[in-house]
Amino acid sequence: MKKVFVLFALMITSLSFAQETSSIKGKILDGEFYNEPLLMASVSLDDATFSTQTNFRGNFEFNDIAPGKHNILVQFMGYEPMRLE
Repeated sequence: MKKVFVLFALMITSLSFAQETSSIKGKILDGEFYNEPLLMASVSLDDATFSTQTNFRGNFEFNDIAPGKHNILVQFMGYEPMRLE
């Protein structure tokens, strides 16, 4: 099966001392061929507490989440699921 390449060089966790929430942004790319963006890939945070899909550029974003460590699950038809901690 194909593997998903997750570009987390662009993944940013924004923390602010004045706020009690943060955001996570990232980009999902096809790591098998030409690093093309995977559109409509499913991205879940902390076992589906929050979930979203990537846009046509492969970007996703979670807003208003509690600061700290989170697990991310990326799924796309025809690719192996990838879990990141």
